[in-house]
Amino acid sequence: MNLSGNRLRRLVGIFVLVFVGIAGAFTLGGSAAAHHPVLEAQTDRLCGDQAPWTAIVTAQSDQDWNKDWKSKYQIDGGPFSAWSPLTDDQTPYVFEVGPFGPDVTKVSVLVKSKWYLKSDGTLSVTAQRSIEILRPDTWRCAETTKPAAPAVTYDCATDQLNIVGADDTDSVDYTVTVVTPPNGEGSTWDVTITAAPQPGYEFADDATTEWHFTGTVDCDYTTKPAAPAVTYDCATDQLNIVGADDTDSVDYTVTVVTPPN
Repeated sequence: MNLSGNRLRRLVGIFVLVFVGIAGAFTLGGSAAAHHPVLEAQTDRLCGDQAPWTAIVTAQSDQDWNKDWKSKYQIDGGPFSAWSPLTDDQTPYVFEVGPFGPDVTKVSVLVKSKWYLKSDGTLSVTAQRSIEILRPDTWRCAETTKPAAPAVTYDCATDQLNIVGADDTDSVDYTVTVVTPPNGEGSTWDVTITAAPQPGYEFADDATTEWHFTGTVDCDYTTKPAAPAVTYDCATDQLNIVGADDTDSVDYTVTVVTPPN
């Protein structure tokens, strides 16, 4: 059979395409390259036209191949990230990209994944997928709030500072700094408390965000012991001592000089 030059070149071209297609469907170990990461992205943009935006990208194996896998990503053809730890292929690969400025309207994220046989750790398949992420048109505005004012006093009963109202809340992050701690009777203490908004919140323009507290330890430790009483109880033939139990402020000592006989 005689073939013209053009027809022969077409047949060779078709053979090359078929060969490349078949070769591209297989990787190490002769496994079909049906594996691929399935990508999805969730974007987030803070309040304001000029606010930056970010995205959380999740890559999942297209099915459970009963293999281990690891992944890495690149943004707009830039350098790749480091490989993720090797895990079971049913563990999602999740990462954040950004923040991007308001002039960046879209980014392309490429994820490359490798699957390994669990039996001996042999590399089985390498595959990649890309996803185009658009800058979101809507944005998340922060909720306005005001931090509640804390209070600081000195507790003579415990010999400690008593700080009230400075526990963190969903909207406020408090920071307590004991500048000068108390050090006994007559000493001066100094405490500063600041407040910062939690993510998703902002303070009103007239909100107070810093408080200073100072004081002097002035505790009245003087006391008067209550008078005890001692009688003889004929019913029990014993001394009856009342009011001589120790208290927080008084230590009683009972001495029977001459016992009843």
